[in-house]
Amino acid sequence: GLTASRNAGARLANGSWLAFLDDDDSVDPDWLVRLVDEVGANSGIVFCGHQRWTTDGRHLGSLLPASMGAVLLDKEVSVLPATWIMRRDVFDAAGGYLDGLPFMHQFELLIRAVRSCVGLGLDTAAVSEPLLRYTVREHSERPMQWPQLGLDGGRWILARHAAAFESDRSARANYEAIVGVAAVRC
Repeated sequence: GLTASRNAGARLANGSWLAFLDDDDSVDPDWLVRLVDEVGANSGIVFCGHQRWTTDGRHLGSLLPASMGAVLLDKEVSVLPATWIMRRDVFDAAGGYLDGLPFMHQFELLIRAVRSCVGLGLDTAAVSEPLLRYTVREHSERPMQWPQLGLDGGRWILARHAAAFESDRSARANYEAIVGVAAVRC
């Protein structure tokens, strides 16, 4: 599966920083340079924004790193693959991706990784530019977004990280809305 593949890639990588790029997304030619330029001595994760495009070439706008509330310790984050690079020791301390998680595995990893940064005495940084081009596809074209996977995975994340969501009722409500939409679609 996807999470096991990402973990296998991380194990085989030999650098001190990790980045994940999906095969259907593209990055700015200076993507990695811009992210690495933001790395400081105390950086554990560096984020950037992304542009959203449809499969037929319509630009839907850009999203820059932003706070997602206390659930991610009020850090300016972006959760899509390739909108962040992470120190290997942060990835390892967080335990990597959870094998088999069918929904929002990036978000779930970041809940743990941001806390691992704090535990390691590190911080996060952000590039306020959209360096990734993300293709928005119909749900029928993205099997990882099938409603049952969203429902099961979303419930699992809420249960596993109940304390993090309790510290931010707005984030919990937003996330429960995502789970609720998945339930209705089922």
